[in-house]
Amino acid sequence: MNNRTTIVFAIIGAIIQSSLAALDISVQPLRRVKAAEAHQAVAVDESSFYAISNRAVVRYDKQTEECLVRWEAPAHSNIKHLNSGIVVDGRLYCANSDWPTKPLKNTVEIFSAETLKHLESKPFSETQGAINWIDRHRGAWWIVFAFYGDAEVRRTKLVRYDDDWNPTGEWTFPESVVQRFLPNSNSGGAFGKDGRLFVTGHDHAELYVLDVPGDGGELKYISTVPAPISGQGIAWDRDEPGNLLGIVRARHEVVFMKVSSAAEWEVTADFEGASVKNVEIDQQRRSVSFMPGGDPTRGWPCWWYFRIDGLTADEEITLRLHGSDATVGQQKPLGASWAMPARASYSIDGQTWQPTAPGERQGEWMVYRVKPNASSLYVAWGPPYTPQTAEKFMNEIADRSPYATATELCRSRAGRAVPMLHVREGDRESQDRFGVWVQARQHAWESGSSWVAQGFADWIVSDNPNAAWLRQRAEIFIVPIMDVDNVATGNGGKNAIPHDHNRDWSPKPHWNETMAAQRRVADMIAENRMSVFLDLHNPAPGDPTFFYILPAALLQEPMIGLRDRFIDLAYAKISKIKPMIPMSNRPKETGSSYHPLWRQISANWVCMNGNPDTVSLCLETIWNSPNSTTTGYRAVGTNLAAAVKEYLSERPELPQR
Repeated sequence: MNNRTTIVFAIIGAIIQSSLAALDISVQPLRRVKAAEAHQAVAVDESSFYAISNRAVVRYDKQTEECLVRWEAPAHSNIKHLNSGIVVDGRLYCANSDWPTKPLKNTVEIFSAETLKHLESKPFSETQGAINWIDRHRGAWWIVFAFYGDAEVRRTKLVRYDDDWNPTGEWTFPESVVQRFLPNSNSGGAFGKDGRLFVTGHDHAELYVLDVPGDGGELKYISTVPAPISGQGIAWDRDEPGNLLGIVRARHEVVFMKVSSAAEWEVTADFEGASVKNVEIDQQRRSVSFMPGGDPTRGWPCWWYFRIDGLTADEEITLRLHGSDATVGQQKPLGASWAMPARASYSIDGQTWQPTAPGERQGEWMVYRVKPNASSLYVAWGPPYTPQTAEKFMNEIADRSPYATATELCRSRAGRAVPMLHVREGDRESQDRFGVWVQARQHAWESGSSWVAQGFADWIVSDNPNAAWLRQRAEIFIVPIMDVDNVATGNGGKNAIPHDHNRDWSPKPHWNETMAAQRRVADMIAENRMSVFLDLHNPAPGDPTFFYILPAALLQEPMIGLRDRFIDLAYAKISKIKPMIPMSNRPKETGSSYHPLWRQISANWVCMNGNPDTVSLCLETIWNSPNSTTTGYRAVGTNLAAAVKEYLSERPELPQR
């Protein structure tokens, strides 16, 4: 392969790379300023810009564009060919040579940036390549010595110097960029804030973006970016991130430009409820591949929740989700479908959640696509509901309703507060009120159940006359999160070791929340007023909304009939929600064949230990439907609360039984 063929392939490779990478970087002109001295380069600092010609420098006000100070080389000065400039600590450093004289004399000329008084001249020993630009980056000086013409241009080199001007590294330019320099050479250069080097030739309206390998050698080509300048010296405005200045020599213009790039993405999971692992970010394809995080000893690893930072406007994000590979002992990994909702949830502020478009199953992966038009994006299995969310909601409810009190059920084993809402209206004594207990999230990953509880609470404190009737005749307790520790730490909770909260309703509970709830419920049973107990969950991926019940053979009347009546009332309301929340009117059973610890399931325990007329149920609200949103979940809670009122209005009021 001859040199001409090598060059052709280098150019083709550059074009292909440019077509891919230039999509990530764009340059837009902000304004143009006429400056007679804009012949070689421009420099800039906080308040001023500096137009540079061969033997003159003029300082202009950056805002008003007023000419402030002019310096011109004396007639017999050695300053012959100023090429570029940079302002560092109040000094303007300009590259200077006496090109095309040979041997060359190269210097860095140093001026006061404010007055343009010439302060110092720093000579260099290089006598063949012309010093064309200087920059300060990462505690070092960077200078290019340019060679010209097809025979010499490949000798053009970037040299790094320490503060004592000792050379510490040297780099050459890639062939693809050299071809664009010809018939001249590298003219300007400056390091961007991301550490990438932007350089120019003498003529083309282009910027060449390069990476600088740490140990010297050849600079790595990244991209060619069109720019509204004509080569020559450039300078970054360090006080206006992303702003680059250049010149158009033929028109004696200084051009202010905005350089935008697709930022490097970062995934963050250091906040309450977050959970993710095995994260791989493909910056080129703008995708994130991941698995649910979580400790499998603390519950099913199906919950995921994290934030992506560094997004740019209008870009589409691809999320590639793989099921967890975590196991406990000899168990197989959890089925991937538990972690893969048909639609994920996303938010740009971490507060307002909405569903993605339907995901696409690709083998072992589920792929979601989102276009948030924001710099950060929160994504999750479902709309998160954390202990902080619960506490904030409880306090807001208590602030707006004189009938609600924000309190705590207890403290968790890890010392976290377990928020609880206590609602009652009027002077009726507690023992003369229906007891209503509503709890959610005994399994931490089932976030939708907390939103159902919130919808229940919203209705209870509303101005609806039926809600007022219920407040006046009942004492209502609402706990939106039982397993606060696993919710806060992003663990699944279900089947946690030694057992989860909904297998803990035993004579000696392991979890503080279970112990505290059990005591409260037992007190209402002792007062013969445990009327309605509701345990809120989310079911398997393919299930609709439904109730879990104990088999009738394990119960007696009137409990069976009252339970069935309540289910009918709840079904009549929830099944009519628009948009539809799919619900089955056929309950499922949680008897002895359901689980070895079936007696320690909360709703079962309340049935078996409750009053003869206690209604104790588990409601499973569908999570894998288009309307499994915060709005849909709250609608279920609202209608469930209305069903409680309708049911209790059919019962004799306490204490007259």
